Amino acid sequence: MAIQPDFILQYAHFLARHYREREGFQQPVVTVDSYVALNGRPSERFIDPEVNLADELDGLGAKKWVLRY
Repeated sequence: MAIQPDFILQYAHFLARHYREREGFQQPVVTVDSYVALNGRPSERFIDPEVNLADELDGLGAKKWVLRY
């Protein structure tokens, strides 16, 4: 999951749904602090930690919350 943006978003939606249904939160905020290393390069931030992934839509379009690396 660490390098799969789609899986990260799906898990964020799962967490938001869990906290809405079982814990009673009205608008849960799910953020990610994720880093990846590619081809021996140093780790770089992968997901924008300021974005609430619970509010992001899943789809085939560009994911603006995934940072360039």
